[in-house]
Amino acid sequence: RMYDDLLASGCRRFVVPFTKSLRGGRIRYAEMPPEDRRLHATASVLFLEDMSEISEETRDVVKYVTSHSVSGRARLRRLLNPSALFKTDQHGNKVDYLRAEVDLLDNDADAFDAGVAGERLAGAWSDVRRLAERLREPHFRSDDDIRNQVANRSSWKLTELWQQLQLAVRSHRAQ
Repeated sequence: RMYDDLLASGCRRFVVPFTKSLRGGRIRYAEMPPEDRRLHATASVLFLEDMSEISEETRDVVKYVTSHSVSGRARLRRLLNPSALFKTDQHGNKVDYLRAEVDLLDNDADAFDAGVAGERLAGAWSDVRRLAERLREPHFRSDDDIRNQVANRSSWKLTELWQQLQLAVRSHRAQ
């Protein structure tokens, strides 16, 4: 339903707050113990890069294959429909998606301090790159590229870069 609403509105951005999930990655607050039912107030802003409908492959059940990129951060101000966290249909699938009022955060205010921590991060990533190169797994291009990325990106963009590498490694290992 969320992607249908995005298509109708022409909007390509939405926020995804971190929350605990059940085994398998599903988020079902009604099935969680009360102490695990928490949303972080800061969320990633995702930008919808690409979307393809695959209804003919799913017996006319409307489904999409999508790709996203992280474009920033937002702070949740107010949940507009908190009941969406709990409502499911007879099969346990969510009925609606969570809506919220948010404030977009300035990414420049969170620029990564490339001092000692940056040097340590670049060193660790260089070690990982050399090991992955020996194992013939996906890796960062060069030590110079790593130093450049660490010096010129925000912590959120560095996190996205690390996540992209991890996805490439998982895909490589699954083959």
